[in-house]
Amino acid sequence: MHPTRGQYLPEHNGKYAVKPREGADFHRAPAKGLDLGQVFCLEEERRVGNDWVVRYNNRWLQIEAGQKRAVLVRAGCRVDVRQHRDGSLTLLWTGTRFSGMNCPNARSEGTRS
Repeated sequence: MHPTRGQYLPEHNGKYAVKPREGADFHRAPAKGLDLGQVFCLEEERRVGNDWVVRYNNRWLQIEAGQKRAVLVRAGCRVDVRQHRDGSLTLLWTGTRFSGMNCPNARSEGTRS
């Protein structure tokens, strides 16, 4: 159990909780087909190195050969890297998702961490 669930949260909620004015729940269900995993993530822009490697937080992702042609990613392109809650990464170029293979020992020139 997380430490805050033991004593802190009950005390905090007892002090600051406010009863809702109305009992109805006005939350809406997410739109059909909406991938919340792609919404609730961290996203940063990175540049593809000359060796087709994207570096993100000291991780190197080699863009697979088939992905280069299918998505038309070129060396020097700027791509978006999304880090999800489970630690997995998604690469996007102009909104199209593509994959990269983890390269634990790569040292890419000209890429930013």
